[in-house]
Amino acid sequence: MFRALGRGITRHPLLCILVWLGIVIVGAVSALWGFQQGNLFQRMESSESMVPGSEADVVLSATSSASQGETVQIIAEGSTSSAISDEITKLHQSFIKIPGVHSVVDPISAHEEFKQAQAEAVKAAIDQALADQQTTIEQAEQQALATALATQPQLAYAPEQVRAEQEALIKAQARQEAEKAITQQATQAVDAQFDEQEDPAQQLQSSEGFAIILTLDPVSQDSASASQEATQKAEHAIDEIEKKANAWESHIRTQHSDFDLHIASASIYKDLILGQVATDLVHGEAIGLPVALILLLIVFGGAIAAGLPILSALASIAIAMGILWGVSFGVEVDSFVLNILSIIGLALSIDYGLLVVSRYREEVASALRQQGLPDNGTELPSDVPALVRGAVIETVATAGRTVSFSALTIACAISGLFAMKAPMLRMIGAGGFTVTLIAVLTATTLVPSLLTLAGAKLVKPSAMTRFKPLRIVVERFGDTSSDTGIFSRLGHWVGKRPGAILIVSIAILLAFASPAMNLKMRSNFVEYVPDGSDAQIAMSIIDEDFPQLQTPTGMVLARTEPENVGTLVDFIEATDGVSRVSNPTKLPGEGTLINFYMDDIDDQVGEQATDAVQYLRGLNQTMGYEYYVGGAAALQLDFNNSITADAPWALLIIVCAVLILMFLMTGSFVAPLTALLINGLSLVAGLGIGTLIFDQGWFGLPNTNGLETFVVACAAAFGFGLAMDYEVFLLARIEEFWKETHNNHAAVIQGLQRSGRIITAAAAIIVAVFVGFCFGKLLAIQEIGVVLAIIVIVDASLVRMLLVPALMTILDKWNWWAPKPCARIYERWGLKE
Repeated sequence: MFRALGRGITRHPLLCILVWLGIVIVGAVSALWGFQQGNLFQRMESSESMVPGSEADVVLSATSSASQGETVQIIAEGSTSSAISDEITKLHQSFIKIPGVHSVVDPISAHEEFKQAQAEAVKAAIDQALADQQTTIEQAEQQALATALATQPQLAYAPEQVRAEQEALIKAQARQEAEKAITQQATQAVDAQFDEQEDPAQQLQSSEGFAIILTLDPVSQDSASASQEATQKAEHAIDEIEKKANAWESHIRTQHSDFDLHIASASIYKDLILGQVATDLVHGEAIGLPVALILLLIVFGGAIAAGLPILSALASIAIAMGILWGVSFGVEVDSFVLNILSIIGLALSIDYGLLVVSRYREEVASALRQQGLPDNGTELPSDVPALVRGAVIETVATAGRTVSFSALTIACAISGLFAMKAPMLRMIGAGGFTVTLIAVLTATTLVPSLLTLAGAKLVKPSAMTRFKPLRIVVERFGDTSSDTGIFSRLGHWVGKRPGAILIVSIAILLAFASPAMNLKMRSNFVEYVPDGSDAQIAMSIIDEDFPQLQTPTGMVLARTEPENVGTLVDFIEATDGVSRVSNPTKLPGEGTLINFYMDDIDDQVGEQATDAVQYLRGLNQTMGYEYYVGGAAALQLDFNNSITADAPWALLIIVCAVLILMFLMTGSFVAPLTALLINGLSLVAGLGIGTLIFDQGWFGLPNTNGLETFVVACAAAFGFGLAMDYEVFLLARIEEFWKETHNNHAAVIQGLQRSGRIITAAAAIIVAVFVGFCFGKLLAIQEIGVVLAIIVIVDASLVRMLLVPALMTILDKWNWWAPKPCARIYERWGLKE
């Protein structure tokens, strides 16, 4: 099959290249321009929802900006509200005129509304008291009249008209005094009530500034078109708010030079994250690609050969981005998918391109030696095109088969993410699966086509090797087709003491893996907001100076009326660590919302917050009505529980797929089992070291309380896949020599010699790519870059160079054993040339 593919490519290389070029152009234009439908960066989302249908997701949906109206927080520093009250009033009036703005609250308007509410309450209390005490007033009138008649007996003998006038005057005075007393008493009672309440304006003021809170209109849910129109209206409103706020900030600075405004909202957080995704993507590739190119130049000693894997990588990423752009019209594409897709796409494309080009150079050298010519290409045969075609066909038949098996194995490892309920992980899995298949297609078709067209240019020595220093470096570290060298010597050394090396290697891996026992998975949306951004500064100021505006630690949504939640509020207040509870709020059509806060804890998604969520959920059956507990800690808990529940199914998919594929590749029953065990240990070791690095904040990386949950899931899938990648590279070469000689020890040595430099070079290049993404600002991307880099380093060095050769030496011919029924299956269905 692969040999036939190679022959087809050598017959029509230009056609193959043109087809790929067309696909790449369509993919790149779709992703970067979008045909006026928004490019990929504009169409990506950054959702807080992790597991649809979970308790936390129910609360999130009920309290989301779409259903309740998005909140925009403007935090001012450098002036008190009283110093610029008139200017704040003008800004308030400006904001309320913006289409889509539902309400505006600032210290000045809040104070006025508070005083107005007090005045209205006083008036209502007076009216009610006067109405309720009419009898008392009438009694006061009669008492005053009786007293007047007793003290002024002449009134009884006055003319009737004069007497009536005097009695009316006495009653009016008595009524006035009674009403005054009643009014004063009612006013004092209301004032006393309001004195016990905090002026809402105080919640919007600090010693150094103040806050302005805007609420936008809810997003319509009537239809898709209405929802889209409302969303666009909200986006326009936020743009207008930012413009007016920035202009106002400039104006106030003419009076207060230290004045600053910081604006935050869910949409602004999302835009910042998406912008940082794009920035980190460019930054990571700007670092990783040049380093990868330098390493490829050292490996191949020529610019053309070094450039082919890079071209393959760029083509794979462009096509995958175009596919994601198309997918975004049907489902939500999370922002992190693109960076992970780029990381894996670059790594695998360069990996596969490196292996294919290296094998091609090996086949050319072998063919030259068979013709009695120097294998360095200084002398060429008369029919160079035939030499090139033969080498390309053989390369596709061997290296093409190897990378195809590797890609299928990685795709199967990634497909474990499809078993997860979390849409974000399924989308990442789909993106990784897609880019893996594209990477292997470019490596087995595009790269061989370019090799064919390059012809003698890749057969002859590169002009770069004329420089002696570079030639020495290439000879020392470049790819080689020699049967002897540093890796064959390493194979001999391992073969003399395989037992000791096996034990020591496993002990080291277990030591590396031990920190993973303390691994904590966390997921907190606000931690994705880039440090130092305006919105992140606003969040920090709110946490320090505006406790009433803080995001609650947790939210309880009760399916009942506010007057029925007294017992539940008591339980929440009594929960360990809860410092305050908000007044129950009616959510139309949803129930009653109760927010609770844990101000005295350092981590709002840490162990204490999680314990509070679990405790409150455990009381659900005792209330007589249903309620849900949400918030950041609840979202994290549900996400972690979802992954834990789905992990066995994901593991089953990976194990079954890898066992079947590895068996069809090698015909061995033992090799797939040992590969699974060794690569699993390699994966856990990488996670352990990664956990330790971020727990301690080594190498200038952030000090965290754990790894992001989706990073752990992705690292497990992609890390295992990359480990299997090198397993396939090494095992394929060992298998070749085993089938030729049936000498296991010699096959291990020769396979290690032939693949050792390529595995080492590929690992170095991949690590360079991964490390490039560690220089970004998004914590999650830093974590996945570091963890995958460590897994590759551990696997390509300790595991591939020592542990695997030692184990295969000990197992000897049992490496290739399979039960007779399985052997017959392999003979019939095995994927071999």
